[in-house]
Amino acid sequence: MKITIKSIMVFVVLSGLFMIAPALMSGNAFAQSYEYGDSSSSSDNDNGDSSSSSDNDNGDSSTTPSDNDNGDSSTTPSDSFVEITSHDDGETVPVGELTIEGTSSDAGDSNCHIYADWNDVYPYQSVEATGGDGSEDYSSWEFTYTDDYETITEGDTNELTVKYYCGSNSDASNSVYDTVNLIGEE
Repeated sequence: MKITIKSIMVFVVLSGLFMIAPALMSGNAFAQSYEYGDSSSSSDNDNGDSSSSSDNDNGDSSTTPSDNDNGDSSTTPSDSFVEITSHDDGETVPVGELTIEGTSSDAGDSNCHIYADWNDVYPYQSVEATGGDGSEDYSSWEFTYTDDYETITEGDTNELTVKYYCGSNSDASNSVYDTVNLIGEE
């Protein structure tokens, strides 16, 4: 068998593809690098609105959702939704602190969570569950943007996104999102 530079190059390329293919297909952090705040965005909102949505991973100031993974392999049901109800896309709001509120399909008896972000700034922040069935009932929720994370800035650069997922956060397809773009005004 004659070994040429060309055959070696083909072998190297194919070896690389075989090494990366499982990672891409498994939905892990390498394949889903946009989950970790690299400023990619998507317009795949599962609630049917056409606002843009980010798909980065998030958590409170010290914990990311994947750190909260308790091994539950449940997935977000296909009829799940999350919605920011306190503000409309394109609305003008004062600069500084701002509280958003919303609803979701969560019933309080699932292993589901909601996180909020501002302009894809990592990490996402835990929202407060305000549903009637206790601290795990995200059927209604709220989050306040403060100096501890980010506040509303002047201009049309305030993309607020909420992410709802159930079980493990290792697969972005198990998440639903809602986004509003707000205009900050002094």
